[in-house]
Parts: sequence; C-alpha cells; structure tokens
Amino acid sequence: MTEFDTRIRHAYTRSKSYMSDTAKIREIIPNRAIPSGEIEILVEGLQLPTGEAVRCLVNGVECRVAGASSRRVVVSMPDIGDSTAIVQIDTSDQESNGFVVTTGKRVVSEMHIVANPATDPSDDALIVTRSGARGQQ
Repeated sequence: MTEFDTRIRHAYTRSKSYMSDTAKIREIIPNRAIPSGEIEILVEGLQLPTGEAVRCLVNGVECRVAGASSRRVVVSMPDIGDSTAIVQIDTSDQESNGFVVTTGKRVVSEMHIVANPATDPSDDALIVTRSGARGQQ
C-alpha cells in the first residue's frame, strides 16, 4: 500500500465529529468486485432516516444502491478501474468507517455482467463462460 493509499484510508475511516453514533462496515461480500457487479455490505449501527436515501461511495464515487436496511446495503459497483478501493456508507446523519475492497477493471464490453460471478475457491480465479450462437462450435 502506498503512502497515498494510507492517507486516503485514514481520511475515510474518520467519522463526522457531530455524530453521536456511527455506522460500522463489518464485511463486504464478495471482497473483490467488478464494474456493474453487486456487493453486499454488512453494517452495524446504521440508522436509516425516514424518507432519505442511503449513499454508498467507492473512492468518492457514488454507487447505485439496490437495497438498504439497518444491517445490510446492496450496491452496484462503479467503474473505477483496477485498484484497491475504500467503500463508505453515508446518510444525512451518519458516515461509516471506510472498508477496503479490491476492484477489477473492465476488459471486455457488450457482455452480460453477472452480479455474483463464480470463483474457484482454490485460487480465487474468476470462472467465465463464453457462449455463441446456437450450434456454434
């Protein structure tokens, strides 16, 4: 991790000083993500304000939130390139700690993105299936 990454990590882990309670990200599943893929963020202490949206930021880029509760938030990852990213949950009253997730970069286009791709448990390799026209060999 570079000095720049360390500074960003510390900046994102500090909470807003006026908050009495902070939300804490406990885990992100899966801990590796691809652009447009979904991640599940397990959080504790998140208070959802009535009528207000929950925001999720990945390296400062806002994500599309697919669903949110006080214990979990599901988001679609933005295309931020191949890096180590800081994920953070934000409401009008709370800001979570930062949590590190590894992101991949887009290597092909015009393909159907699977929300939760299969990985080989022995080496964490991504398993892909190429399909063509019916009967193509």
